[in-house]
Amino acid sequence: MKKLKLWGISLLAMFLMTGCGSGQNAQKYTSLVTLDINPSIQLQLDDDHKVVDAIAVNDDAKKVLKDMDLKQADANVAMNAVLGSLVKNGYLNANQNTVLLSVENDDDQARVALEDELSQYIYTTLKSYSIEGAIYSQDIDIDDDVESLMNKYSISYGKANLIEDIIDENDDAKKTYKVEDLVKLNAQDL
Repeated sequence: MKKLKLWGISLLAMFLMTGCGSGQNAQKYTSLVTLDINPSIQLQLDDDHKVVDAIAVNDDAKKVLKDMDLKQADANVAMNAVLGSLVKNGYLNANQNTVLLSVENDDDQARVALEDELSQYIYTTLKSYSIEGAIYSQDIDIDDDVESLMNKYSISYGKANLIEDIIDENDDAKKTYKVEDLVKLNAQDL
């Protein structure tokens, strides 16, 4: 009986150490939503538009997300909380009113629908704060260049994607932009 009991305890310990049976499996996300104002915040959403994780990309974003637990919140509820904190902390106001919304999802139809829904939600929410917001939305395609910019300069996927687009569009123009200068700009200045 003692051997059976010890074997059972050993098996349970092994399951807990390897994470098997703990219910703590990492949830996958299907959409990556990035809000850039400066701060930069990323929300990972599942198929039901519930938050899997909220990521502060920079120090300003850590201040905005401080004491927030957005996991499993509906995307609109999370967006409302984030926008409220951005206003409260002075990052969004009548003069600083531009939001860069970036959405990545492998399903183009789902991405467009989510992008439209969140753009409208941001616009309506900003209006409730008496802010005439400018929402620039983009779909992002995370490639090696975007990933490299993001990692090198500690910026969000959305901001890295926009900077890559600005540089690509202005390759032939008289004005040449430098990545080092663009990463310092906030969403409104970009």
